[in-house]
Amino acid sequence: MPRPNRRLGDRKPVEPTQIQWNVPPTGWLQRFKKRSEPQTGVLQDVSVTGAAVVAPSNPSITLGDVIPVSFGWVEGEVRVKRIDPYLDGTNSIYGVEFDRTDSPLAQAVHQVFLDRGLPPDRPSEP
Repeated sequence: MPRPNRRLGDRKPVEPTQIQWNVPPTGWLQRFKKRSEPQTGVLQDVSVTGAAVVAPSNPSITLGDVIPVSFGWVEGEVRVKRIDPYLDGTNSIYGVEFDRTDSPLAQAVHQVFLDRGLPPDRPSEP
């Protein structure tokens, strides 16, 4: 039986936009450890609940994993729901869900890609 589509909105293709993918932790304990560099991924499409990210293939990333990411200056986490090979053979397409649709990360992505073309909020009247 096919899984129902849990996406709350349509996917919207977006102009390729970089996102820092698999960002290493930054806690005080991490200062004493050798830090790995985050990988650069590219947002391919977005929806209200998640996105598709093209990023370097990583066999240690599996379905259900929570991946730290940053978009602009906003950091957050996404959960991997789908992994497909990308055409170039070195990258994968990761279908991800935002940890919460009201998280700062989800709000930043929505503001940049989904809220375009909407009229600005009316200023409140005195």
